Amino acid sequence: KLTKSSVAKFIKKAKHGKYFTAKVPYGFNYADNNTIITDDSPDDQHGMHVAGIIGANGTGSNPATSVVGVAPEAQLLAMKVFTNSDTSSTTGTTTIVAAVEDSAKIGADVLNMSLGSTSGNQTLDDPEQAAVKNANDSGTAAVISAGNSGTTGSKTEGVNKDYYGLDDLETVGSPGTSRGATTVASAENSKVTTQAVTISDGTAFTLGPEAIRLSSNDYTQAFNKKKFYVVKDANGNLSTGNASDYTTDVKGKIAIVKRGSLTFTDKQQYAQAAGAAGLIIVNNQNTTVPLTSILLNAGFPTFGLSGVTGQKLVDWVTAHPDDALTVTIALTLLDNAVYAADPMSTFTSYGPVSDLSFKPDITAPGGNIWSTQNNNGYTNMSGTSMASPFVAGSQALLKQAMTNKNNKFYSYYTKLKGSKLTDFIKTVEMNTAQPINDSKHSNAIVSPRRQGAGMVDVKAAIDALENNPSTVVSANGYPAVELKYFTSTSKTFTLTFTNPTKKTLTYTMDSNEDINAVYTSATEPSTGVLYDVKIDGASITTKQKISVKAGKTSKVTFSLNLPTTFDQQKFVEGYLNFKGNDGSRLNIPYMGFFGDWNRESIVDPVNGIAFSPDEGNTGTIPLLVSKAAGKIYY
Repeated sequence: KLTKSSVAKFIKKAKHGKYFTAKVPYGFNYADNNTIITDDSPDDQHGMHVAGIIGANGTGSNPATSVVGVAPEAQLLAMKVFTNSDTSSTTGTTTIVAAVEDSAKIGADVLNMSLGSTSGNQTLDDPEQAAVKNANDSGTAAVISAGNSGTTGSKTEGVNKDYYGLDDLETVGSPGTSRGATTVASAENSKVTTQAVTISDGTAFTLGPEAIRLSSNDYTQAFNKKKFYVVKDANGNLSTGNASDYTTDVKGKIAIVKRGSLTFTDKQQYAQAAGAAGLIIVNNQNTTVPLTSILLNAGFPTFGLSGVTGQKLVDWVTAHPDDALTVTIALTLLDNAVYAADPMSTFTSYGPVSDLSFKPDITAPGGNIWSTQNNNGYTNMSGTSMASPFVAGSQALLKQAMTNKNNKFYSYYTKLKGSKLTDFIKTVEMNTAQPINDSKHSNAIVSPRRQGAGMVDVKAAIDALENNPSTVVSANGYPAVELKYFTSTSKTFTLTFTNPTKKTLTYTMDSNEDINAVYTSATEPSTGVLYDVKIDGASITTKQKISVKAGKTSKVTFSLNLPTTFDQQKFVEGYLNFKGNDGSRLNIPYMGFFGDWNRESIVDPVNGIAFSPDEGNTGTIPLLVSKAAGKIYY
């Protein structure tokens, strides 16, 4: 661990930074050039949330008020790269590079970067990616968030959809596109710690608990023991909250309105002006998904309800207009309704990189994560920014397992230096990851372009390090097979198996039809949602026996075969899973494009005549063409 004296030596040489505590031995605000390392945002503190996921060491019995991180005893370096300026809360390449370089110089084992710019390339011409490589070369592992932009084909939604039928849907961000980085996609937490509401009449009627977004924590008691009022429009239907739909009967009561037409803050304004004591907004979709993604004014008691729960409340209040209800709002551990619909976070950015290099690398929980805030606070946040620190913390645990002198492979690990060390840690995590299946689409795999090698399995990775750290990589050394683009229905590739144990290992390839089938991408016509489907008649086989002698490597050639009826301009992807004769398992994803990857236009065709001097058009686009008159209007 870093000591006060070792940090003092670094500060003397760097001429900046400060020692804070044994837990946070070094920190510096690289954006503002000072030692104010806390985020002064009045809302959510992103960096504090990330730090808690990595290394919070709460000791209390209540997880809602005592968070425990992935590596609770890890030291944290506070390398702040976003300015505290109220006018420009941003960062820049020079700032990021300086923080990355210092992290490596001071001896960080793992570097987490929950940041990035959408749709990056993979190139060392990018100073941030070059800095990441330099950090890897010094032995500092880099873990980076993939991004929260979904696909390029999802209009402005930034989700798992394709409305345009594009080949290239990637949005994975830079520097997450860095070759040596472990780039992390986001999955939903199966449980969510959040404010939840329970509504009851004290006898037979009870709703909830259901997750909510309360306009302010000051209003947890504002709805309790109040009467409710259903706001109706001129047709007698639940109103969207127009000012003209309120009557004097709402005074002192909790108003209930429907989502739509007005902004959430306008709904609040009109309810408050009408004399309501508070406001409940019912989602306009008939689902059980909580209405939590809403922007509210903190000055008026308000929260939202799902369409199903809200309608039940409307029905009850309509039948019992004079009864007051007991409303309890408290932190509660609930099932995550979003997880049931899609275990992956809808926002997680798609790969691959634009040159078909494999990204993202792995998935971790990033949707609905409860973690630390300033001043002993806690909150729920979502993003690949939350998934990345989970993997960063896990890699700290792997590094700890490798430096344990009682580990029987300790001498093997001590020989790994620089990028060989960081690549090995990444490979072990990817080889032991668990691919996620899509229960909504015949239990097919979730695309590797979305989840990478699968969900990180920290226990499996540490077990491998302690019992059998054998690995499998592609011919270029990457723990994923990059088929790039090809046009032949048969393609071969080579895997390299490494066995550092003292016994010969033999492997068999799983025949699980869900995991080991060959897949391609498909789109739901009505929704645009992307999913994977099996390619009938496709297979991956090898004629070689997979046997690896003790302390040796073995190269095995595999053949991918596609049916002649399979159309071009489609992705081909999947997972290969191998079981060793000692019970160990290895997982490696593969991905490529069947067709001409460069065929898709970079620029859309011009809608009209771009240049026609004979018609008086010297570069503008015609807005109206009259064939009858033979005229073009601009």
